[in-house]
Amino acid sequence: MINRPRPTDQLGIVVTDNSFPSGHTISSMICYGFLAYLLVPKMPSLFWKWVIVIASILTMAFVGFSRVFLGGHYLTDVIAGYALGLAWGALVFTLIERISFRRKAHRVT
Repeated sequence: MINRPRPTDQLGIVVTDNSFPSGHTISSMICYGFLAYLLVPKMPSLFWKWVIVIASILTMAFVGFSRVFLGGHYLTDVIAGYALGLAWGALVFTLIERISFRRKAHRVT
């Protein structure tokens, strides 16, 4: 989106496209966030709900860490990716909840 060059010190990565924001972190926020959103209500106990939440947060954190560690992105690229992924996920989850609430309201009446 933004014409920002990638870091010069990259470990085995030879990519020349723009660096800001990190597409990997946006995708991980959306994918693993949505997976947790779908799985947590289906879990039978509070323990398994926490397992799903912690596993998804750790996976998203490791994706961002790997982007910085390998030198593919600056830290600000990863933070912006998390912010955009969170904003997009919040928008989608809100729309899903509104649509499902309206369908439930129409079934009752």
